[in-house]
Amino acid sequence: MKKSILILNGKSISNQLVRNAIHSIRAEGHQIGVHVTYEAGDAERIAFSHALDPNAIVIAAGGDGTVNEVLNGLMRQASPQCAMG
Repeated sequence: MKKSILILNGKSISNQLVRNAIHSIRAEGHQIGVHVTYEAGDAERIAFSHALDPNAIVIAAGGDGTVNEVLNGLMRQASPQCAMG
């Protein structure tokens, strides 16, 4: 079973629409882990730690900086196995 890893920019965590969406996804039975970033480098570190999991879908939720960090974290692994969204 695929599991979603949501890497969420810390500025977005107070957005009620985001919180509602996460609750809805979980209520439908999907597995989703939420990781909130607080400082530069957090998204890259989190993405790197999931890059070799072939069952993971790593989702960058933020702006250009978040997407850039997530992609860089995945590409630090020689052969990332996860999907990115």
